[in-house]
Amino acid sequence: GRDFAREMEINWSIGSGIGVYVDVFERNWHVASETLLAHPKLPIYRGWDIGPTHAQPACVFAQLDSGQLRVLDEVVTWDGRDAPVARAVDLFAEDVIEFGNQCYPGVEFIDYADPAGWTKSMTDNRSCVDILRAKRIYPRRGPVTFQLRRRAMDDRLQRQVRGLPAMVISPTCTMVVEGLSGSYQYERIGETERHRGTVDKNAHSHVMNGLEYIVGGLYVPERSSEREPGRIQKRSRPDPVSGY
Repeated sequence: GRDFAREMEINWSIGSGIGVYVDVFERNWHVASETLLAHPKLPIYRGWDIGPTHAQPACVFAQLDSGQLRVLDEVVTWDGRDAPVARAVDLFAEDVIEFGNQCYPGVEFIDYADPAGWTKSMTDNRSCVDILRAKRIYPRRGPVTFQLRRRAMDDRLQRQVRGLPAMVISPTCTMVVEGLSGSYQYERIGETERHRGTVDKNAHSHVMNGLEYIVGGLYVPERSSEREPGRIQKRSRPDPVSGY
């Protein structure tokens, strides 16, 4: 299906490598037919991909409504079409704050961020999270390992809630949709057809990581051996400081 879309439908937003979620993502099922609107009385989760080496930060907005995770919006600094554009974290945070105030006034925001965002800078001993906190944004840590985030994403994409997808994406989130369709992919080993178990750090990886921090922050693997292997449960009482 991915190859057909690229070659016959001339859809070059579909990645040519091995996409991380192409086996569990169905565009006609997971992407809403119309722009998703936020529930005004429910909190909105923001997933931040930030860090000391992240020159192109990204942020994803999502809301949990009656068990369905609804991916509402994305704010990115690089769409992959043109040359990469760098954006400092403090300026990007202002972009996200302004966007949130315009699109979701009065809504409570709950933030999850890249664990690398807690790394202190060698120059001023401040971290990216310190910069966010100075702007009254207090994120929780998203899962550190890619394996945990991927398992949580796989589970959400394969589940149903009342006959509907457990995760649905607004068509306005073009980078997320492209990433799920295959542009978020495993890293190729040189010019070979072999791939590593890590993802390629391309334009789509930033926004996809932001989504993974939300999903991974809300859902964690079951630890009890008596329960179904690979089952995911909702994180009920995260620590207010660390998010764990």
